[in-house]
Amino acid sequence: LSLLEAIRIEANKRDVPYQSLIKMWLSEKVRPCP
Repeated sequence: LSLLEAIRIEANKRDVPYQSLIKMWLSEKVRPCP
């Protein structure tokens, strides 16, 4: 199972496009923790 396939499966579960899921995860990782 590749990372992209895992992302696509997760996106299907949440019923969102996987591109937006990637952007969401990236913004969470980039944002510094308080």
